[in-house]
Amino acid sequence: LKWMIISAIIVSFISYGFSKVDIVDYKNLNNIILQKNIHYKYNLKLPESNNYQRSYRQSMLQNIYIVKPKDQNKSEESIIVIDNKVVSLDSISNKLHDLKLKRDIVERRFLIYQLNIDERIKTGIVNDLKFQISKLGTTRIALSVVPSNSEFDQRFYRNYSIFAKLPGIDSSRFNIHEAISYYNQFENAIEIVQLDNGDCIIDNKMVELDSLYYVVQYITVNRNNHYFKLYPNDKVEFSKYVSLISQLQQAVNDTRDYYSVSRFSKKFNELYNGEQRKEVIKKYPFRLVEYSDDLIEYLENNE
Repeated sequence: LKWMIISAIIVSFISYGFSKVDIVDYKNLNNIILQKNIHYKYNLKLPESNNYQRSYRQSMLQNIYIVKPKDQNKSEESIIVIDNKVVSLDSISNKLHDLKLKRDIVERRFLIYQLNIDERIKTGIVNDLKFQISKLGTTRIALSVVPSNSEFDQRFYRNYSIFAKLPGIDSSRFNIHEAISYYNQFENAIEIVQLDNGDCIIDNKMVELDSLYYVVQYITVNRNNHYFKLYPNDKVEFSKYVSLISQLQQAVNDTRDYYSVSRFSKKFNELYNGEQRKEVIKKYPFRLVEYSDDLIEYLENNE
């Protein structure tokens, strides 16, 4: 018993000694992980939307963040983060080009730029970013949103997005000049101009942002051979731009659903027959061209 007691005491002291030695520096490891966490380092509040889709092919997403600093004294600033590095607006093209080259040549065709943008960011910065992306030839983007009246933290909804497509600038496939020529064949160009307060002028008539859905749905049903010419406002907050785009898409999607249910007894997204989907799209197409200030200037210089 004496040796057992002595052994127990020795083992206890040795165990206690080892417990005080940090073989792994957990604090440093935890700090390294947190420094890669966008939500920990910056302020990022995503805009809300009733219209969204879920993206499942995470490997095809290239995340781009435009966030606010944690320092409240610098709350007016915006920070662009790509691949965990802060980049300037002028260097975005080079950064995205380098990341694109690292991907397999087949993957590049399916690459989607996921734009995670704080709802308080001015739309002008977003339009500059989109213009830089369109010059790269990869024109598929996804705007990260959270569902309206969501129940959970916004990080739970990281796969929720509004998908859109940009016409490529100087692209060999459907560049902006080809896109404009294509849309000009349609008789009715419905101009949407967003004002500084977020409301819109549609065909010279004032429309409040909250009523945009009903106006667009009426146009979709009653105007043939039309397309939308959107003039986004650089001064409005990104949340109001997202609301505009969301209502545009939602109005067309709901109209397609009404027609699809009456014609095929299924909603549009539930149709797996290619011919049926083509019929619905042909009946209620969604054609949209955004004329940002950068694009207008480019077109004027490259007539």
